[in-house]
Amino acid sequence: MKGLRAFTILITVFMVLTASSYGSTDKPSPKTPARKKAQTGFAAIVVNGRTLNGPNTSARTSGRIVLPVAAVARSLGDTINVAATARSVTVTRQAGMTAVFDAVLGQISENGAVVLAVSNSREIAFTPNPDEMMLPIEIAATLLGAAIRFDVAQNKVLVTRGVSSSAVVESSTRRGFAELYEARYEYNLSRYSSSIGQNLILTGTGRVGDGRFFLTSNSSGAMLRQFAPRNFSFNLERPNGQRFIAGDFGSGAALPLLTANVRGGLASLPVGDFTIAAFGGRADSGMAKLVANGDLTAVARPGFDTNVFGIYATRAFSDRTKPLALSAGVMRFSGRSRSGTLASSSVNYADSRVRVQADVGIGNFALLSNDSRRISGTDVAVDLAATYQLAENLSFQGRYAHIGKNFLSPQSGVREPVDLKAAGVTWSPVKWLSASLNASTAK
Repeated sequence: MKGLRAFTILITVFMVLTASSYGSTDKPSPKTPARKKAQTGFAAIVVNGRTLNGPNTSARTSGRIVLPVAAVARSLGDTINVAATARSVTVTRQAGMTAVFDAVLGQISENGAVVLAVSNSREIAFTPNPDEMMLPIEIAATLLGAAIRFDVAQNKVLVTRGVSSSAVVESSTRRGFAELYEARYEYNLSRYSSSIGQNLILTGTGRVGDGRFFLTSNSSGAMLRQFAPRNFSFNLERPNGQRFIAGDFGSGAALPLLTANVRGGLASLPVGDFTIAAFGGRADSGMAKLVANGDLTAVARPGFDTNVFGIYATRAFSDRTKPLALSAGVMRFSGRSRSGTLASSSVNYADSRVRVQADVGIGNFALLSNDSRRISGTDVAVDLAATYQLAENLSFQGRYAHIGKNFLSPQSGVREPVDLKAAGVTWSPVKWLSASLNASTAK
């Protein structure tokens, strides 16, 4: 595997001052109008078409591009744990795969198999607050299993995972019904004195009828005979706006409060000015169960044990100067340990100065406690975030989140009870100097 170039990561603490040279590659092309905002050292982050808002949700582009890995991971539906003392970052993705960045060893592993060696990893600073942890693009992309790139023209960092290209293929009677354009594989094998770890990733793009498809598959195992598929996704998009997914996918692209990793199918159809999507399948609740094995009792993961069904509608307005998207939907899930019916709505607005995201959900839920008692109740969840660009070099961020104690998701750990208030300010007096101040309370 090709070695990574040496990098310098910005140190983020309660008050951070960072100075670095501004590379010549950041200058606009002679054919592209110069944009001063691309030189302030900060860029918005767009995850699967959704702009992140609030404190610690902007990328830094002065010198090497780095981004807040915690905010991006949560937006993708992953769970993240930053261990500052051990100098490691652990991400459990929606599909169930666990990726670990070990800065001491200088490597990234997936389900125990090393997939990337990182040079100069000891230079990365680990902050006491996980939300302030910044990682370079090349490390974050491997850790999250996502495609990440910086669009200079838009001054945005674009993050995509599980979303196929919007390009479609024109139909032609001279070609067959289906064609495979590209197929790739990546195999990693690591062997230690007493164990073997291996990982195989298959990807492909092509055409079925008049639509373009993208497929991906991941298999791994700790032993040769335990090698087995872990997840698979087939995504087909047609030129009339129809979209179909089979396999593993995330259900919370338009409505974060409906987030779940579902193994099943999704269909999205344009209806007038709206896009209507319906999905169904099974999710992994993440709740362990006891399994009797002779005279012994073992703890085992239940796998995909929760039925999930949902439908939502999205309306995106076409005014590019003031883009606004509205979404609303419902979801029903039921399993051995948890069940519920949830309704949610979302508003996303972003222009050159203001970015606002508001998500509200309410539902009735039931949970089976550790002592086999059924606990039920109705609760709400609210997540509000905003960023205001007062000047080209000065921005303010704020966020308020409230997740009720009875509020549940199909998967354990995705939405934990919290009452969060956070605010931040970022100032860049010159393009090579920036400072940020963040404060938050949570209970």
